[in-house]
Amino acid sequence: MGGEVEEAKNTADWIISRKIFTNSKDEVRLIITGSEEKSGDIDRPQVIVHGDEFLTARFDMLRYLDREVKQSDERSTITKAMLSAIEAIREESESRNDIDGRQIVLITNGSSASDASKEEINSILGEVKNLGIDVVVIGVNREFNRDGHTVAMVNRLEKETEATVMTFSEALKGISHFVRPTKAKRATPFQLEISPGVKIPVKSYVKTKHNPKGNAVKFVHPDAENGDVIRERVYVQVNEVNGDGMEVDGEGGGGGGEEGEEKKITWGNGSRGGIEVVQVDKEKLKKGFKFGMTDISLDVEELKAYDGSEFKTGKCLQLVQITKRSTLNPSHIIGADTRVFLVDDKASNSATSFFLSLAKTCEQENTILVVRYAYNIASAPHLLALFPYEEESGNMAFAGVRLAFYEDVRPLQFPPLEDNASKPTSHQLRLVDDLIDGMQLSEENGTEIDSELILQPAYQRICSAARAKALGNELEEEEDGEKYLETLRPNTEMMKRMKATIEGLKNDERGFELIKKEKVKRPRIERVPENVDDLLEEIEKNRVAEMANLTEEKAEVKLTKKLHFKDKALIMMTREDLYALRINVDTVLETAEGDSMFYPKVSIMLSQMKEGAKKDSILKDGFDEILSDIRESYPEFTEWMAGEDGQVMPFNGSQVDFWSEMKDIKPNV
Repeated sequence: MGGEVEEAKNTADWIISRKIFTNSKDEVRLIITGSEEKSGDIDRPQVIVHGDEFLTARFDMLRYLDREVKQSDERSTITKAMLSAIEAIREESESRNDIDGRQIVLITNGSSASDASKEEINSILGEVKNLGIDVVVIGVNREFNRDGHTVAMVNRLEKETEATVMTFSEALKGISHFVRPTKAKRATPFQLEISPGVKIPVKSYVKTKHNPKGNAVKFVHPDAENGDVIRERVYVQVNEVNGDGMEVDGEGGGGGGEEGEEKKITWGNGSRGGIEVVQVDKEKLKKGFKFGMTDISLDVEELKAYDGSEFKTGKCLQLVQITKRSTLNPSHIIGADTRVFLVDDKASNSATSFFLSLAKTCEQENTILVVRYAYNIASAPHLLALFPYEEESGNMAFAGVRLAFYEDVRPLQFPPLEDNASKPTSHQLRLVDDLIDGMQLSEENGTEIDSELILQPAYQRICSAARAKALGNELEEEEDGEKYLETLRPNTEMMKRMKATIEGLKNDERGFELIKKEKVKRPRIERVPENVDDLLEEIEKNRVAEMANLTEEKAEVKLTKKLHFKDKALIMMTREDLYALRINVDTVLETAEGDSMFYPKVSIMLSQMKEGAKKDSILKDGFDEILSDIRESYPEFTEWMAGEDGQVMPFNGSQVDFWSEMKDIKPNV
């Protein structure tokens, strides 16, 4: 199957998957053209409209894409598919009045049948404008100008309707990961009290919030029939009982109480005693505190008095102090959430001017605000540090992070480093200075980080597992979490530039002895030579062996992990590396001797070779040559591969029926 067809399916898959995992309310329909399946429509037999109505994204759509959509030998008809999509939107719009927006995502490589007339294109453009449809085109690479009619339609859509046009790589870079459900932006109003009588109306938003892996998806508790089970909290009292069934303190028995009054379960040997668990109604519980081994409970009236204690002064944002950033110990910042404070839109011009002046001056003077903060009337007060900064929009704001109280700080004491041997030399300081300069984020040297690609590996992994389970698929081998860690590793190009500095740091003489040396145990001579010449020869052999061990100690540290075939494929750089992997493939095929049990393994190996070869045109050509040679050299494997859906295809040349009958047909979407 053509690579671009897979890219088109992959793009559609990610669009639907993201809507599923974000609980999107958008309703979608799939319209397919160029697939093996044919519709009953006489005018548009190649256009398949999946489903009878618009629905929110669901896994049935992903299964249909994965299992039912197959590439056909006939070229797709993009204009007819667009007309079908417009008709579906028009019919839905006429029957409903709660539609907020309309959008068509056209996924095509542009290799459509040249059946579009100028009238059809004009009709499409007119309907798009009349219905207010936003159009996004993914996959068309206009540099190749694959098809005049499709590209002409795309150009007019972009020019006359402001359609968004992007390639497969551009689209997949932005959507090929899971995102969390978005929550409505809700501001919390506060009065920033500078002093009595001086207050600024501000609004607060939660900017960042820690999301542990456990909150990745919404968990349910299904029963045997996959029905939801309601979770209910049960309170129990644990009593220790003796061999006679009496509580140890003598105030109750293991089987006391009327039947049905209390639920009791007893564990343990009857003669030696055990423990008894008694279910307690929630109404009989008391709240309180535990100090050491003592429980101090509070009755209803005491609880009321406690809730109304004086230090709970209600909602609050009061300035306590202004201080330099340098006076704030970073270890005193606690909490995983960050709040942003901006001046309220409804504030007066004077209040807005005061807020902006305060934020701008604090930024210039490198100072921060320390404020007392309480979210609402039931909240205990905290200390916040407000850091001034400028938003992307140009608005000045304060980022608030929680500060520790004295009781929150652990009294850790660390001994001073007074050893003169640890004092760095001037050369060592220069090495560290080079390290800092070379590893700083910079747009100039290409080491900047795209924050949108810094993804939480645990969340991506659990969503991938949930998606695979819902589709009835095994989690793919490459979905081992490694790809989600790529953005959490140092930049490859940066590390290449830093190689000399890193080597200098590891230099034992002028750098830092960072690799622990193990003492070489001198071998002991067990036998006594018969003459002096033999003794000298034995000593020389031992000396050479000892020098070899010392040389290995000073050599660059090598990877101890054994590289598997997949790892070798990913790091190959030359044709020699590629043909070395080819030998492994030949070995498996020759061992198979026509046994198809080995062929899935060979298919995986070829896929891994193709993945590693895609980074270089020379490797691509070499891979295509190897694939053609394997096709001719192993007819049994070729016959097996021709009947498989996930065929490994060459980079260049025909992408259709490569393993069986060759046809000069371009892949289409």
